Amino acid sequence: MKGIDLLRKALIVLILANALTVSVSFADDGSKYIIKVPGDCRTIKEACDRSLPGDTILLGKGEFTAGPDTIFKGNTKLAGQGADKTILKLGADGLDVVSVRRNLNNFTIRDLTVEIGGRPLAINGLDGLLLENCIFKGKNLSTCIKISSVKNAQILNCDIVDGGY
Repeated sequence: MKGIDLLRKALIVLILANALTVSVSFADDGSKYIIKVPGDCRTIKEACDRSLPGDTILLGKGEFTAGPDTIFKGNTKLAGQGADKTILKLGADGLDVVSVRRNLNNFTIRDLTVEIGGRPLAINGLDGLLLENCIFKGKNLSTCIKISSVKNAQILNCDIVDGGY
């Protein structure tokens, strides 16, 4: 009986662990996994919390938000469905992508529109940055992007509308 009870407990633990696991798919672009928002996670913050370095957070069509509580891990890609389909709204506090002790490098944002509602998208201290196929929209000629102490930065095919850098 002890063997059967132990087997039942182990089976229950496996079922619960499987139910709590985020479903992710393998990426074709060299990153580890793709975490879909919505789908695998409801929010960008939840996807960041569950991600591992090297994952891609893939946003669907629609509007999403991110702010100071959104913490990205190293080698992360944040991608949308296209600048005309995916909008990332930053509130009054903006979004800071900061590397502390070089723990965040090779960060990518691509294929989305970033709407700045206050403070800018601030990127600091990284080694490796790619902003590609994005539109950055400010309000009243506000600063949209603030990049400092970044090595190996590339900004490709991006537009800044009603804002600066």
